[in-house]
Amino acid sequence: MVPTILRLHTGPRTPLLCQHGALICSPVAASHDRLKVLIVDDDATSLKVMRARLSLPGLSVLLRSEALGTSAFIRKEKPDIVLLDVNMPTLTGDRLATVLAGDPNLSSTSLVLCSATAEGLAELARTSGAIGHIEKTESSDEFVRAFDEMVRRHREARNRA
Repeated sequence: MVPTILRLHTGPRTPLLCQHGALICSPVAASHDRLKVLIVDDDATSLKVMRARLSLPGLSVLLRSEALGTSAFIRKEKPDIVLLDVNMPTLTGDRLATVLAGDPNLSSTSLVLCSATAEGLAELARTSGAIGHIEKTESSDEFVRAFDEMVRRHREARNRA
């Protein structure tokens, strides 16, 4: 099966590299405390919107358009935080989170569930091993605030380890 190639206009500041179903975005800003974030969503528009919302100093953003093969991609790229869309075909985000949370090689990676529907999202996150959830909202500010909370939880978990 050939992965879908997504073409996103990013402008000269953030070039994309397409490879094996993944879009790899260059870091927005160099920082000693830079976080690598992977967004997994089958919807091209959602990927584009979330990437734009996370084009913040100190973040390097990776995108995947399919859930299958994500485990191997995570092992290779070693993101700090993975945002997983709950409503993907073939392998839902919560099922993928359950698999990833059970992998001891990925213990330093924090998983976050994302959905446009808030109903039941917190429970799915709790039962799948995710550190939390983010509702896909119309408000960029709300999304970024929710993401900041996930970063705080990720850092707390890392400090405990």
